[in-house]
Amino acid sequence: MSARKKSTRKLDDAIIDHTTPRVKCSRTKIPFNPATFFATASTDTNTVQQVSPLPEFEPKIHFDIPELEPAIHAAASQEEPLANPVFTLDEALFAHLRSPTGTDNANADKPNMQREDKKTPKPIKYPSVRKYSECPVFLAESIREGRRGQSTITCSCGQPDTLYLCSDCFITPMVCSSCIVGQHKHTPFHRIKKWNNSFFKQVSLSVLGLHIVIGHPYGSRCPHTTAVDNFVVLDTNDIHVVNMNLCACGATSTLPHVQLLQENLFPATTDQPHTAATFRLLEAFDLLAYESKVSTYEFYQSLARLTDNTMVKDRYHEFLRMSWEWKYLKMLKRAGRGHHKDGIDKTGEGECAVLCPACPQPGKNMAPGWELASPQESFLHSLFIGLDANFRLKRKDISNDEKDPGLGCGITYIVEERAFKRHITAHAGEKEPKSSCSNHNAVNLAETTSSGKDYAATGLAKVECIRHEMHRPSGACDLQKGERYCNVDYIFYKTLQPLFLLRMVVSYDIACQWMIYLLTRMTSLAPSLFILDSRIQVSYLVPKFHLAAHILDCRNKFSFNYAPGVGRTDGEGVERAWAEINALATSTREMGPGLRRDTLDSHLGDANWWKVTKLGDALLRKLREAGPQMETSDAPLLAKWQDEMATWEKDPSSPNPFENRVDGPTQAAVRCELAQAEAEALAAGRDFALVPNMSPLQFMIRGLDLEAEQRHLKEQHSKLWAHARDRQHTAYTFQDNALQRKMKAWFPHQAKYIPNAVVLREQLAGAQGEEDYGWQTFEKPLWLPSQIKSQVSYDIQFAQIEWQLRVAQAYDAISSLRRTLYLRAHLRNFAKLSVRGQAATTRSQNNINTVQARVDANAEMYRAAQAALQSLAAMTGNSLEMIKYPVLNKEDIRELSEVEAKTSEGRSTVSWIWKMEGLTIQKDHEQEMDELRIQWGKSYSRAMRFTEEVQLVQEEMNRVLQFLKWQVGDWRRIAAQ
Repeated sequence: MSARKKSTRKLDDAIIDHTTPRVKCSRTKIPFNPATFFATASTDTNTVQQVSPLPEFEPKIHFDIPELEPAIHAAASQEEPLANPVFTLDEALFAHLRSPTGTDNANADKPNMQREDKKTPKPIKYPSVRKYSECPVFLAESIREGRRGQSTITCSCGQPDTLYLCSDCFITPMVCSSCIVGQHKHTPFHRIKKWNNSFFKQVSLSVLGLHIVIGHPYGSRCPHTTAVDNFVVLDTNDIHVVNMNLCACGATSTLPHVQLLQENLFPATTDQPHTAATFRLLEAFDLLAYESKVSTYEFYQSLARLTDNTMVKDRYHEFLRMSWEWKYLKMLKRAGRGHHKDGIDKTGEGECAVLCPACPQPGKNMAPGWELASPQESFLHSLFIGLDANFRLKRKDISNDEKDPGLGCGITYIVEERAFKRHITAHAGEKEPKSSCSNHNAVNLAETTSSGKDYAATGLAKVECIRHEMHRPSGACDLQKGERYCNVDYIFYKTLQPLFLLRMVVSYDIACQWMIYLLTRMTSLAPSLFILDSRIQVSYLVPKFHLAAHILDCRNKFSFNYAPGVGRTDGEGVERAWAEINALATSTREMGPGLRRDTLDSHLGDANWWKVTKLGDALLRKLREAGPQMETSDAPLLAKWQDEMATWEKDPSSPNPFENRVDGPTQAAVRCELAQAEAEALAAGRDFALVPNMSPLQFMIRGLDLEAEQRHLKEQHSKLWAHARDRQHTAYTFQDNALQRKMKAWFPHQAKYIPNAVVLREQLAGAQGEEDYGWQTFEKPLWLPSQIKSQVSYDIQFAQIEWQLRVAQAYDAISSLRRTLYLRAHLRNFAKLSVRGQAATTRSQNNINTVQARVDANAEMYRAAQAALQSLAAMTGNSLEMIKYPVLNKEDIRELSEVEAKTSEGRSTVSWIWKMEGLTIQKDHEQEMDELRIQWGKSYSRAMRFTEEVQLVQEEMNRVLQFLKWQVGDWRRIAAQ
C-alpha cells in the first residue's frame, strides 16, 4: 500500500482468488452454501430475485483438487450442498442473498418488502455482485487455464505430445517440447507448465534444452562459448534457473559481467557471476520500495514464494547487494555523472541531490541584480529552511564503517561520514546549556541516550526547505545521543556552505535557545559562512504548531504570524516530511551504517523528485488559496491606520487613532432625545397622550423595562432545582408576584394605546378567559409592536418609537457584553498565573461564573433587541439597516484575543462584536486600549502575510521556470563534454 495514498479496504473489494480454491473476504467468515451463492441479485439490492438453475457443464480436464469437483457440480445443478463446504464468505457482503433458514427466507417471495429492524444500516450496493453468480465458470476456467487448458491431439509441427503451456504468453495453445523451446528463444524467462495427466506442473526451459547465448549481436553465432549451468536469474515473475552461455571467443568483451549488463542483466558479482537480476525487476522493486517502503527481505520473500511456495532457492544476499548497487548507479545516472568529464570519483558533496527549483539559487534561477532589490522586495529572495530531529530512525550497534562504508559518501543528503565524525569527536565534551524557555526535552535531555546503549545512532537530524518541503543537499546526519547543538550546527553549515544570500528565514522548534550562541559556534566552525556577514538578515522563528509550548515572550518574538516577509509559511514542513520516511524505521535500524545511509539517501531523493513533479500544482494551489484572502483582508484600510498611528506618535496633537470618532446611541441618550421631542410637541399644542400620567413614550419605555424584568426572572427560575431550599423558592415567588403586579398595572394603559392587543391576549387565553393560561410570568407575551407584527392594526408611531429604543438597547447590550468579556479574560488570566490551592481556586471560579452569568444576560438582551428589530424593520422602512445588527451566535461571544474554534491564529478574525460601529471606548480604560492595539497589530500582520504569500508564490513560480531552463542548458553542457 502506498505510503502517500493509504486507503481502507471496502466491502466490495472482496474478490475471488483464481489461484486458490477459496473466496477472500475482509470480515468475519461464515460457512458458504453453494446452492444459495449462485442466486442473482436484482437491481434493487434490498430484494432477492429467484433465478433458474445454471446449465450443467462438464470440465474438459481433471481438477487438481478432487474434493472441489462435486461442490462445483452440486452448485451448478442446484443440488444439496456438501456437509463441509470449502468456501467461506463475508456475512455482511452477502446478507441480502436469500438464506436457507432464518427470517430473510420468509420474505424471499416479497421483492418490495423492507426489513423491519430499524437498526439495520442502509444496504450497500455492490456494482459487481452479478459476477458471483458465474462462480462455477470462473473457477473451472481458472483451474484449466481457460482455452489454453484445452489440449489438442497433435502439435502444429505434427508431434503428438502437446503437453507444454506458457503461463506468460498470451493466447497460445499447448504445444510439444520442441515448439515450446523454439517459441522462447527470445523470451527465456517465461514460465512453462507441463501437463502430467492430472495437473499442470512447472518445468524450466533449461530442462527442455534451452540455452541462452549472450555476448554477440542478434543473428550471429559464437564459435567458442563458456557454459554456466544452473545460472540463476531473478525476474519479476520468477526466480529462473537457466543454461547461460557466455562468449569466450574474444570477438566481443571477454568480461562476463559486461556481457550480462549488455543484455539488461545485473550481475551479483564481477568474479564468475552465477546470479543476475533483470533490469525490470530492479526497477520494479525500486518504485515499489519508494511507494510502499517495503524492505528488500520482504520483496525477495514474495518473489521466492511466487516461484515456489516452499522457498527452496536462496538468493537474498545477492539480491540485496544488486538492489543496493542499482539504487546508487541510478542516482549517479540521474545526476549526469556518467557524462561528466571528471567521472564519478570527483563527485562533490551534495552534487547528486535533487534540488528544489523554487528555492533561490544564485546563478541558476535568480535574475541578475537580485542583490539590489529594495528593502520592501528583498523578502522575495529569502531562503526558508527548517531544522528538526527524529528519534524513530535509529540504527542498532551492528557492523561498522570499515565493513560497511557505503557507496554514497556524502554526495546526496546525508553528510560525509568521516568528516562528520571528526567534528562530533572534537565537540564530544561540550555541555549543552539548559533551556531558559519552557522545559524543552530537546535541550535539557540532549546529553542522554534515551534509545539505549544498543544503538549506534539514536535518530536523524535534517535540514529542509520549509516552503516546498524538499530535503536540502548535505542536510542530514545521525544523532549519537540526544538533539545536540553540534549535530544540528554541522548540517546547518554544510547545507549553506555553497550559497550566498542576503536574507534567510530559519525555522527550528527550539530556535529561541539554539540561536543564542549560534554565531559564536559558527565562527569557530565555518568563519567564511555567509550568515556571519553583517549585511545578512537572518530571522529565527519557531514552527506554528510548536510555538504554543513556548513561554509568552517567545510566542511573540518567534511567531511566523508576526514576522514580516514570511507569507503564510508555517514552518512545519520538516515535520510533515518525517511521516513518510518514518516507514523505513523498522528496516533501517537493522542495517549496517553504509547501507542505511544509502537507503535513506535514495528515499530522500525520490521524495524530492516526487515533489518536483507536483510543484506546479502545489504553487497554483497556494496562489488560489492566498489570493482571495489578500483581497478581503482590508490591507489598504490597515495601511491607512498604520500611517495615522505613525503620525500621532510623531505629533500627539494630531487625531488619536485610539479614540472613537463615531459614537453609537445609548438607551439613556435615545430616551432623552425622545423626551425632548415630546416636550417640543407639547409646547406646540400636540399632545398624543391618552392617559394623564403616561405618555406614549413612557408607555413604550415601561414595556421594554417589563421585558427586561421578564428576562431576569427567567434567569432566576433556571437556578431553581428539585432540591432547592425554601428561601430560594420564597425569593423567587416575591419577584414573580412583583412582576405580575407591574404587568397588571401596565395592561390598562396598553388597552388605551393599542386596543387590539387586548384581543390578542384574550385569544391566547382561550375560551375560558383565564389570564395566566398555565404560563410562567416570564413567558407571557407583552404584545409590544415587535411581537404583534402585522396580526392586528395599531398606530405606527409605536413601532417607530420601539425601533429607536431597540437600537439603543442593542448597542448597550454589545457594549456591556464587551466589558464583561474583558473582565472574564482578566479573571481567567489572574487565576492561571496567581491562584493556587483548592480554596483559592474555588473562589476564583465562583467569580468567573458570576461574570459569565452577566455575559449570558447581555447576550440575551442583544438577541431580544435584534429579534425585535428584525420584526420592526419592514413596517418602519428600516430593512437596509438590519445589516448593522447581525445575529449573535455562540461562537461570536469570545474575547478580543481569543481565536475562534477550529481556526488557526493566522486565519482567525476578530468577532464582529468588537468591530460594531459607533461603540464608545473609554479613554481611561488602559487595558481595553492596549488590547485593541495588540489586536490591531495582529490583524495588520495577518493581512500582510497573505499579501506576502501571493508575492512569494508568484516569485517562486518564476524561479521554477528559470531553474528548468538552466537545467536544460546544464544537461546540454554535460553532454557536450
